[in-house]
Amino acid sequence: MLRILVTVIVFVYSNSTLAVSYALLIGVSDYKDEMISDLQGPKYDVNSLQEVLVRRGFEPTNIVTLIDEKANKADILRHIDVLVEKVSEEDNIFIYYSGHGTSPEDANFPLPLPDDTGVILPYDSVFTMPTFDADKLLESVIIGRRDLLPRFVALDELGANIVVAVDACFSGNAARDLSTQTSHRSTGERYTALPGTRSSWASEMSFEAPALGASERGETAYPYHNLFFISASSKYEKAWDIPDWRLSALPTFDNKPHGAFSDALLRVLNGQLAADINRDGDLSNHEIYLATREYLQRRDVPHQPQKLPNNTSTASELYQRASFGQLADQASSSGDELANENSFSVVSNNKQVQHWLSQIEGVTSVSNNPRIEISVQGDSAVFKDSNGVELVRVPATKKSVTKQVYIERWRDKWRTLGQQQDYALSVDFMGAGSSSTLKVGDSVSLSVLSERSAQIIAITIDSRGDIFLLYPWTNAELEPIAANQPKILLDTIDVELPLGVDDLIVFSFVNPETWLKEIVGTEQFRYQSESWKELNNKLFGSAGRWAKSSLRIYTTQ
Repeated sequence: MLRILVTVIVFVYSNSTLAVSYALLIGVSDYKDEMISDLQGPKYDVNSLQEVLVRRGFEPTNIVTLIDEKANKADILRHIDVLVEKVSEEDNIFIYYSGHGTSPEDANFPLPLPDDTGVILPYDSVFTMPTFDADKLLESVIIGRRDLLPRFVALDELGANIVVAVDACFSGNAARDLSTQTSHRSTGERYTALPGTRSSWASEMSFEAPALGASERGETAYPYHNLFFISASSKYEKAWDIPDWRLSALPTFDNKPHGAFSDALLRVLNGQLAADINRDGDLSNHEIYLATREYLQRRDVPHQPQKLPNNTSTASELYQRASFGQLADQASSSGDELANENSFSVVSNNKQVQHWLSQIEGVTSVSNNPRIEISVQGDSAVFKDSNGVELVRVPATKKSVTKQVYIERWRDKWRTLGQQQDYALSVDFMGAGSSSTLKVGDSVSLSVLSERSAQIIAITIDSRGDIFLLYPWTNAELEPIAANQPKILLDTIDVELPLGVDDLIVFSFVNPETWLKEIVGTEQFRYQSESWKELNNKLFGSAGRWAKSSLRIYTTQ
């Protein structure tokens, strides 16, 4: 079962005064069919978005909300058709769906669907029937390829400015199982992107061509000119829901249930998160994406938003469009507070490890939502990240555990360190497996995009604390990249064993850094070696001069 939140926004350029802004906000919390489990967040997501859109200049009469029984299949599609009929060039449209969904990859409730076909469940979806009838079930749901793709193509061809956002929940346990109505609380997951696809919506609506070769990669991979896509997570990842029982550990902006990604997005739109990186007074599509991604990283949320199109020669103009109007007023902060921002949270059920942790300055022992979990299995201490993914195994001794905690805290500091410059920088994988979670056998390229011409350095940090230099590898690569033009740093990367978790960090310098010449061609900097210390000091020492973009890379089978 996949809980999907789709936000499609068609907006005007910030300098246009004639465009009209429309919103269609759809949320299903309580389904008609008792076989489909209810959800807490959708109605709160819709209501919160409606409020902030009004504050950002949408006329209340141009905002349509469909919640629960009003969010039936016929009315959802009818209202999208109405938008296709009334929208003019450069108009703004915001279409938002929050609720359940599924796909061919849903092992809990497999449906006879073509590959890479996404399905959303309107209020009147039919799952309960005396004898299973696949045709009847499929007719009751909204299938992306059949029902949404032609409508979104029509909007795009009208010249409207479109942003699509996806938040979702896909969980294998009873809390989010389509076939079971339950109040079980063992999960806070809102979304797991489906194995084999970038996301059901990205592939379904042809947002990205699958498995592109080097010669095919580029403008043909993304058929739309006016549609920007942002989702809660990349493929293979789980995205968190924040229901009422989890609010004490993860307070939302209004202390009501929301998805972690949606909460970040609402904080940005409400002006509670600084997102205007270049300080020009407008929020660009790209700035919204970067702000939500950085916030989720800082908040220990184990999934990273993705955007489409990826960095291509045609993407830059779409990235820079300002999709939202100015706030009529500034919302007050709800006190968010990244409670763990200045500490490193660890949990362990082993009393000896707990004692060791208590002796490490700056480390906080918690019971919920830690950045690191340490368990003891035989003679090994097993470190897992907040997503439950194993990072490393070390000997279960005080020395080894303490050293690894220092390594993980250091890695976390680099990964969550905030923006230092007034221009946007992003790093993305492109090609098959183009997300932060990669499968062995994937082939990807590494692309960066900078709003300003800048010198680039790209590194990875592994679970041993070693730094590996990816770029620059030659003196020619010390030359600054062009502003607003994607740069392929590594054209072909074949994902191979071993499995594990690495941190990819890209830095950009507007003014050339002479010390970069000293490291060109140096592949590895071993943890705590003299070269490692020197590089670490150089990067920290130049912190005020660089912009940064990072990804946590999960290599899986």
